[in-house]
Amino acid sequence: MNCEQRKEFRYLQDALLPHVAIWKEAMLSAALWFIFKELGITTIYYHSYESGCVLKDIEHGRPPRSL
Repeated sequence: MNCEQRKEFRYLQDALLPHVAIWKEAMLSAALWFIFKELGITTIYYHSYESGCVLKDIEHGRPPRSL
């Protein structure tokens, strides 16, 4: 491992690793803030991936899981 790799590894450990546990919630919060404040949408429906596919009547060729 060279000096640059050590610096990168140290950065990952010190700066990014502590946030891994809350990353999903932080991204959802940021998306909701953007939808409400920037787009002005006040009614937001939230579904799990599975229930969303059922509500949209998607059985085959499901879309990728995403936010």
